[in-house]
Amino acid sequence: MMPSSLSKILVLCFVLLLSCKDSTSSLKSDFKEIKESGFSIRIPNNMNPVYGENANENAIIQYQNIFNETYFLIIEDEKKDFVDTFKSIGEYDEDLSIVENYMNVHLDSFHDTVDILEEYNPSYLTINGLDAVSKEFDCTLEDVYEDITYFLTFVEGKEQVYMIMAWTLKDDKETHRTTFSKMAQSFKLTGEKKKKKQNAKLRK
Repeated sequence: MMPSSLSKILVLCFVLLLSCKDSTSSLKSDFKEIKESGFSIRIPNNMNPVYGENANENAIIQYQNIFNETYFLIIEDEKKDFVDTFKSIGEYDEDLSIVENYMNVHLDSFHDTVDILEEYNPSYLTINGLDAVSKEFDCTLEDVYEDITYFLTFVEGKEQVYMIMAWTLKDDKETHRTTFSKMAQSFKLTGEKKKKKQNAKLRK
């Protein structure tokens, strides 16, 4: 992964757009289902989509609530392309699973882009039958005057690998932790995925 690509994620995703009021009830009543080609995920009703110039070019979907300071996007890559690309440059660890390798590639890029304050041990999950691993860290970003906490969940699908990325202010992370967890745990595959062009971030 090119570090500059993740830099774009970090900069573009902090652009402010209009959102709506807060809610903190059950997944069923206060969450809405978002369907994309090949998967679905449930997100809070108070998060609005990010479009156009403010959207990250690699994100499949991107939502935010600027009043709560909660942000979310999903990036996907073709699994075979990811494995082949990083094997070809000697950066694929055969002793790790695909999803662990995918996590490490993204984390390496974060380490090159942000100042990590504290990094927490990964948690290994099964999300609707899919292998997944979650990772949390606190960091500082250039031109952002409050510390940020990222909640990352990496999921291995049948043909794709996914990064579910949610973040908020470090001081508010406990307030939003359960919501972010519910979002990630709701991820599921929905059917055949149309093959898309390889993401630019894999062209190394």
